[in-house]
Order: sequence, then structure tokens, then C-alpha cells
Amino acid sequence: RAHRQQGAQKFLATPADLPRFYAPRAASDLLRRRLAEGVPATARLWGRMTWRLAPAETVVAVFPGTDPEVAGRAMMIGAYYDAISPVPAVAPGADQASGVATWLELARMLAAHPPRRPVVLAATPGHFQALAGMRELVGKVMRPPEPVGPESAEAGEEPRSALVNRLAELTIDLFVGLDLSSH
Repeated sequence: RAHRQQGAQKFLATPADLPRFYAPRAASDLLRRRLAEGVPATARLWGRMTWRLAPAETVVAVFPGTDPEVAGRAMMIGAYYDAISPVPAVAPGADQASGVATWLELARMLAAHPPRRPVVLAATPGHFQALAGMRELVGKVMRPPEPVGPESAEAGEEPRSALVNRLAELTIDLFVGLDLSSH
């Protein structure tokens, strides 16, 4: 029986629109039996997978904390909300969704019970594209704060938002990544 690790060996480091074929267990068992018995076997493959570009956004929540002595020293908890599969049409992503489900529960808990120090929650896309969403967020936050507005942007750059400036004011002492998938 195939498992996730065998499927993961077929992943590419870069996105590519390559066909993948999946045979339900009964069909693959029949083909294996016939081949083991020496019976000539012919298979006809057909497939259809519609790929579409979809916008993805990073979702951030900042819980400011209750202790003014540690107001600038934060903890960041990150989770990704995208999923991959060797067979996209039959994989809803429930395994990878456990991290962002926990992230949402943390947001509910932190809203009800404010933390002592600031906590930043970040849900990012592009985990399986070399952490694209997290890399973009870190790249924005690692720049020093600057005035908000169109006149403040350097040539060719978008102006920084108030949120990004707020995050840049914090020292992130600890990062916790929620990857709770089962493998």
C-alpha cells in the first residue's frame, strides 16, 4: 500500500503542470495480479486536472499583551494553510489543515485571555513553494519601520502598511511553527 512518504518522493521543488495519474486500489490490484500471473495487460490512461491561479494572502493577528515591561518583545506563531498531494483531485488537505485549525483555536483563546507579552499569529500561503508566504512576511518585517503612505515608498516598492510597521517595531524572541500534519 502506498503511503504519504512514497508520494512525497514524487514532489518537485518548483511548481510544474505535469500530469499525474491515480488508479483506485481495485484497478491497481487487478493490474498487479495480471502482471504477476504473466497475463498481458493493457491500460488506457486518461486524466483531467484543471489548474488555476488563485490569490493568496497572509493573515496576521497581533495580540498586544498586558505587561508594559515586555511590550516590544513578542512571540510569533505561524501556520500554513495550503496543502499538496500526489493526487490533487482526491486530497482535500485535511492533514495539513490541522496546523491552521490549531492556529484559529489559539486566536480564540488569546482573544479571551490576553497574553502577558505580545503574540503575533501569522497564517501564510506558499508553504509548499519554498515557504513563499513566510519568506515574504519576514522580508517585510525585517526592514526598519518607515512612515506609512505612498510618498514613503522607495522607487518601485509598495508603501508599507501600518501592520507591517507595527510588526517591525517588535522583537520576535520566539517563533513557533505549527506543522501538525501526521507525517
